[in-house]
Amino acid sequence: MKKLLKTILPITVLFAFCGIMQGKCQNNNEKEIIGTWQMDQKAVLKEMKAADKEKIEKMNMGRKTALESSLASRVFTFSADGFFGARWMARGNHHQVVGKWRISDKTLSTEINGERKEYIIESLTINRLVLLPMGKQRGMLNKLIFIKTPEK
Repeated sequence: MKKLLKTILPITVLFAFCGIMQGKCQNNNEKEIIGTWQMDQKAVLKEMKAADKEKIEKMNMGRKTALESSLASRVFTFSADGFFGARWMARGNHHQVVGKWRISDKTLSTEINGERKEYIIESLTINRLVLLPMGKQRGMLNKLIFIKTPEK
C-alpha cells in the first residue's frame, strides 16, 4: 500500500502541476497576444516553401512588388475584450475586417462574419508572433510572422 502511494502520489502531483502550468501558459498567450502586430514580410517570404518561392521569382516585377507590399501592409489587432481586427492593402485598395478571437491550448481562433479560421501558435513572445494556418486557408503563406508594434 505504501509503495502504491509512493508511486501514485508523485504522478498525481505531476499531472496537477502540468494542468496548472498549461492554464498559466494559455493565460500568458492571451496576455502576450494583446496588441497590434505588423507582418514581417521578409521573414514570411523567407519561410515559404521552395515551390512558392519559385512562383514569386517568376512573377514580373510589378506583381512581385505588389505582393511584397501587400504582405508588409498586413496588421492584426487583438484586444483584451476579444475584438480582432485585420487590415491590409491589395491591388491599391484598403481592406479591413473585424471579428472575435480566442486561444485554446496552442490554437488561435478568429471569427469574422461567421467564418472561423484557426492557427497553431508556433511561438509567441512579447515582440514576435508566429502562426501556422490550419486547413484549406494556407495558400502560399505556410507561416505568418508578425512583429508587435509599439503602443502609442
